Amino acid sequence: MPARDDLVQALSADNHAIAMAMVLRRLDPMTDMPLPTQQLKVLLVICASPPLTTQRLADQIGVGAATMTGLVDRLIERELVVRVEVAHDRRVRLVEATEAGQQLARSVTSFGHGHLAQIVERLSHDELTALSTGMAAVRRVVEELPEGF
Repeated sequence: MPARDDLVQALSADNHAIAMAMVLRRLDPMTDMPLPTQQLKVLLVICASPPLTTQRLADQIGVGAATMTGLVDRLIERELVVRVEVAHDRRVRLVEATEAGQQLARSVTSFGHGHLAQIVERLSHDELTALSTGMAAVRRVVEELPEGF
């Protein structure tokens, strides 16, 4: 039975090899990304969070408020996010993703840019069961990590 460190190293190598193979086969969503990296990063944070103020977004991303305002404005122009007034305090405006923004985030973060079904179709039932179990375990651990881990 392989040692734990050997398994982790093999997993890391396989993950890298999969990513590179997907780039070569144009299955990697980043190869044809319609957004600049900074805007994508903001969109992903917005999609992963409850609605946030522009200042809170700026703090999370590590940029100034003016920079974040410009990034959010560009995402609004693309109809990927909207600013929403808070009912109990109209001075506060929160930023949240539109359905188009959520859809773009899903396409970027989904393994194989929608090709997952075609890829896993080639796995045996036992391989698919093992992969499903492993992914559920990784998800559980990631969700338990503290913010900024």
